[in-house]
Amino acid sequence: MIIIIARMQVDPLYLEDFKEKVNALIKASQAEKGNISYSLFKGVSQTNEFVMIEKWEGEEAIEAHNKSLHLKEFIAYTKKVLLQPLDIDKCYSI
Repeated sequence: MIIIIARMQVDPLYLEDFKEKVNALIKASQAEKGNISYSLFKGVSQTNEFVMIEKWEGEEAIEAHNKSLHLKEFIAYTKKVLLQPLDIDKCYSI
C-alpha cells in the first residue's frame, strides 16, 4: 500500500468553490481501480487548511490516477486558489 499526503492552504475567498471542486475529485478518485481510500481533513486552527490522505494499492494505480482528467483539472484549478503550492508526500507501508 502507498499513502499520499497532500497539504493545501486555500485562499479564503475560494473556500466554498474549493469544497465543491474537491468533493468532485474525491468522488471520482474513490471510484478508481486500485484506490483504497481518498479522504479530506480540515485544519482545526485554520479553516483554510486541508489535508488529503490517499491510500493506493500500488504504483500502477497512482500512475493511472495521475493521468486522470479529474486530477489534472483539479491540479490546474489549485494553482489559482491555493496560497502556496501543493505540498505532497508519498509513503510506503511496511
